[in-house]
Amino acid sequence: MKLIGVLMQLYKMKLLSIKNIFHFMGARFYSGLNLMTLLRFAARMCPDNIAIQEENSSITYKELYNSSLVFLKNFDVLYSDSQEKKIALVGRNHIEWVTALFATSPLGATVYLISPDISELQMSEICNRFNFDYLLHDNEFTYMSKITNPGCKMYDIQQQKLTDIKIDSLYPYPKKRSHITLLTSGTTGKFKTASHRPATIKFFLFFAELFSQLRLDRFQSVYIATPLSHSFGVMSLILSVTFGAIHTC
Repeated sequence: MKLIGVLMQLYKMKLLSIKNIFHFMGARFYSGLNLMTLLRFAARMCPDNIAIQEENSSITYKELYNSSLVFLKNFDVLYSDSQEKKIALVGRNHIEWVTALFATSPLGATVYLISPDISELQMSEICNRFNFDYLLHDNEFTYMSKITNPGCKMYDIQQQKLTDIKIDSLYPYPKKRSHITLLTSGTTGKFKTASHRPATIKFFLFFAELFSQLRLDRFQSVYIATPLSHSFGVMSLILSVTFGAIHTC
């Protein structure tokens, strides 16, 4: 009943249509059921609309999907055994971080989102505790090569060479569903994990209900000040990309 109620509300807001459903099912066929599905859907619906606006640069939905495919294929070629591995993602809010998040979603790995604001000592503690297989980082965190376990492979997400290629030229690619794990310290200072599986029905219901309650269809852009590695930050990002593509086209 809750699903029907949410769908009816979205229909009244003109967010559900035959066109939207058709493009989503097409994205589901090509990408499986993960964050790349949502991004492909957005790229098909609004290829030239701005997906992310930074201070001095921007990227469209098509370009973001394109660059995520390149990142995914490069990473999968280098580390073809990434399925069921632990991947840490640490960095500031920027386009490369978002690209890495979407690109790792079909690998079937557990992706840990680490806050860029924690200390080097805390970072060392996290690396020792979770024993990551891969650590994706931006230029600010190259020092982590000194504190990770010897078997952890480092990958600088800002060193990617993203070329202008056809959007369908990189198929096939993995179609698994990665777990997104957030690290929270709360008041104890000891890190705890909170895992999510994006693109599940429960996940969709939460976002759809939030979208309808906040009436985000009235707005054309969302400013995210919270670090994207935090729960509110990453949820705001996914919500904006997914439903932004629906109501702006």
